[in-house]
Amino acid sequence: MALVSLPTCPTIIGKGWRYNAPTQVNRSEWTSHRKVTELPAAPRWMAEVASFDLTTDEQFWAWNRFFGAMKGRGNSFQLVAVRKLQITGITVRANGGGQVGYSLVTDGWGAAGLKAGQFITVNDQLMRLMADVNPSGGAATLTFDRWLRAPVADNTVVEVSLPYALVSLAQDDSSIIDNSTPWNADGDWTVPGFAVEEAF
Repeated sequence: MALVSLPTCPTIIGKGWRYNAPTQVNRSEWTSHRKVTELPAAPRWMAEVASFDLTTDEQFWAWNRFFGAMKGRGNSFQLVAVRKLQITGITVRANGGGQVGYSLVTDGWGAAGLKAGQFITVNDQLMRLMADVNPSGGAATLTFDRWLRAPVADNTVVEVSLPYALVSLAQDDSSIIDNSTPWNADGDWTVPGFAVEEAF
């Protein structure tokens, strides 16, 4: 699976971020009590990219090339998950190697942290914070609602400013740009919105 670069114009972000959290549920026919088994490594992010206009032939060619390079659901790209910078002026890193599970020990924070519900990205995995990040001496332990899928090496950079997810197209149909649609009166070409899902 290859990583495909997004065209630089226009800048797009994902919206409507959500993920399926698969569980196995067994219910007793005698008591109707249920036993639920969580699958913490299985959740997968999904999102949509809103439709957008292209104003030049060069933009059209770049996006047409992008969708061709995606090869349906075969390849992936990095899609930003937030509307604006969450925090600036710091470089957060993992403090200690081999970390897995629901938390990550980090350093490199300034005086400010992040709030529960905000995102970070580590090892190309988009993670949702489940507790406020209140750094002490530049260090903080991050807690998540899902597992880190792969061990995090010491000093791995944690993206806290513009977190992203590694995603693929949600369908194999490569006719994302509707070539039957004429340029509108303003000279724009509309790219219909499309769905994506986390790729790992």
